[in-house]
Amino acid sequence: MIENDIQKFECSAVVNWCEIELTNHCWLNCIWCIRKECKYFWFLTFDILKSIVEIIKNKWYTEIVLSWLWDVFLHKDLYKFIDHIFKHIPKIKIYIMTKWQSVKNYDIDKILEYKLKNFNIGLTFSIFSLNKNTYHDITWWGDLDSLLNLIKYSHKKWINFSFEFLLNNINIGNVNIYKNFSKLFWKEFIYSIPHNWGWLLMDSEYRQIFNFDILNKFINKRFGWERCEAFIWKYLFFDYNWDIYKCWLKRFDKNFFLWNVNKLNNNLFISKLSYNSCINCSYYNYRTNINI
Repeated sequence: MIENDIQKFECSAVVNWCEIELTNHCWLNCIWCIRKECKYFWFLTFDILKSIVEIIKNKWYTEIVLSWLWDVFLHKDLYKFIDHIFKHIPKIKIYIMTKWQSVKNYDIDKILEYKLKNFNIGLTFSIFSLNKNTYHDITWWGDLDSLLNLIKYSHKKWINFSFEFLLNNINIGNVNIYKNFSKLFWKEFIYSIPHNWGWLLMDSEYRQIFNFDILNKFINKRFGWERCEAFIWKYLFFDYNWDIYKCWLKRFDKNFFLWNVNKLNNNLFISKLSYNSCINCSYYNYRTNINI
């Protein structure tokens, strides 16, 4: 992962990156996820990707995230898309977040092929627990053994990858275990904390996974003048429906909708966005403490 400290917390994509949602399909059903707010499910088309790439080429992004909360490896044209990106922006870094789900050894081999061609591509594995039962309960059906086997295979193949551990009320005592696990694979310990995006979770549900008194060491409360990184940096989010938003966390909030790729209108009106629209997002109040 990137060494700059500002890029170690879970909103790291906002500094020099944009994010493309190839699909909003997912096999998991994590408790805090806002996937339940999706009314329609689809896959990004190749024609729209080409339009997005043309926009990105002209905006000096250094990295592209293929992610959001879902599983990009479910997209049947994933490698066709990646080939197109590298063909037109060969110096870009492509970064994929994954919770394992549908990733196979075949995918690791494909990523290795890109590395051997000197393209910059890497994975980050989201690890919610190293306890098999807890991992299964958090994701509703995820298989920790399959994830661990994939990590071992990735290490064996020397692809670029990193970890992001979820810290919550229950597993806060496992930090040293997570750090030692990271060292086994020569990786830095990086973590995220549970967010209540849009405050869609009931307080009783959210308190089960996030209690400020328990997690306060791992959190930085924002000052009144402080603005979220997604709001102040040049990050943009392109969703599968061809819409562009200033923030992926607020993609269900029309206040953060900028324009549709199909309309060929490059006037984003970002300066007119109101930070008051962020008040119902937990990033408005706190972020990860990157100095642990």
